[in-house]
Amino acid sequence: MQKTLYLDTARMGQMSPQALDASLDFARFAHEHGSTLYFSQFLQEGFSSWPVELQAQYPGLSNWDGVATFQRRLRQLAGANANSGVFVASRSTFLMQCAARLMTGPCRNVLITDCTWPAYARILREQCQLSRTQLSVCPLRKQILTEHFSVDDVIQTVTTNYLEQQCDGLFLPLIDNLGIRLPVERIFAEIRKQAELRFVVVDGAQALGQINPHLENEYCDFFIAGTHKWLRGYYPMGIGYSGHSGSATYIADSL
Repeated sequence: MQKTLYLDTARMGQMSPQALDASLDFARFAHEHGSTLYFSQFLQEGFSSWPVELQAQYPGLSNWDGVATFQRRLRQLAGANANSGVFVASRSTFLMQCAARLMTGPCRNVLITDCTWPAYARILREQCQLSRTQLSVCPLRKQILTEHFSVDDVIQTVTTNYLEQQCDGLFLPLIDNLGIRLPVERIFAEIRKQAELRFVVVDGAQALGQINPHLENEYCDFFIAGTHKWLRGYYPMGIGYSGHSGSATYIADSL
């Protein structure tokens, strides 16, 4: 039977050999040693902190260099500044719930577009109801797909909707689930010329690992993504970044 080529990046896909080695050796260590002091040492400081005997027994874990290095590499991946907060969760859905709570703190009217992933829109809508925050929607997808909107058209449409509906918060996908890439930096810059943006969240689930989101430009307050879109990574994990130095303390204290 002929094998089909797996190209659906919205699923976890086939695990890479390197990830397989790490997974097997981690499971073996957990079975043989449990959560000992060696595990805490390994988690915090990395593989090199182990005695030579343990390193020889579990070579598949040699790529782990500790939490600090892990966070630094995640910052490099997103182009984030060295002082950007990095938050990791077992699911990106949990980080979206956190993002919704962060938004509805300072914001009274949050704008989204119809390019928003439905599950994320539902989470934000439920949180807005709890906090009595208004949720406004900007139609955009049909115009992009059928009316051949230009980049400037997209910027103008989102900005006009934001101003007319008197919004003070914004949630946009950097790339939506149909592959539409929104000019988020230019949208935020245009809105900030004319109105206040109290809190901005970017959905980078389709972007991180595929393009550089350039978080060093500090164009958003919170950026959420996950590893489930990466080919051959296999294990899903949510990743969040505090993207703006002005709101970093608020985010860290809240989370």
